[in-house]
Amino acid sequence: MKKELVKALGERVRGIRLNLRLTQGEFAHKMKMSNTHLSDIETGYSGPGFYFFYRIIKYHKVNPLYLLFGKQPVFLEEEGKKQEEEKQEPEKRTALESLDFGENTPRIREMLSYFQQSPMVKFAVLSFFTKYIVENTTLIQEDIKLYGPKNEP
Repeated sequence: MKKELVKALGERVRGIRLNLRLTQGEFAHKMKMSNTHLSDIETGYSGPGFYFFYRIIKYHKVNPLYLLFGKQPVFLEEEGKKQEEEKQEPEKRTALESLDFGENTPRIREMLSYFQQSPMVKFAVLSFFTKYIVENTTLIQEDIKLYGPKNEP
């Protein structure tokens, strides 16, 4: 199962690179990594580390949900456009919908299992989360205003 997840992630990374119209060398340089390591990630030979995720999200505006689970849109700019459209007439969501983390798929259950059992995974996820919160505080506050518990029907 782990090999399949790493391979699927690598295929998404390759697709992102091709979508950006960058060679492996150009993309690796921008990501501050070797061509060999990028090739290993794209082929599923090895998985990326925390800084890879941080850089691809920050510098290339890639949607973390796409990277991890294949959920569209690929780029955050597309997500931003979608959010702008939704802001014009926001849907009311219940508290349960606000806590929805997606479908209860085997991959999500596996990720949660790793998170609970592995201090290394917990550290990586919480490190990413902390950086994301610091860099996106305004967006998060706007999201909470639109969809937070006090706006329930």
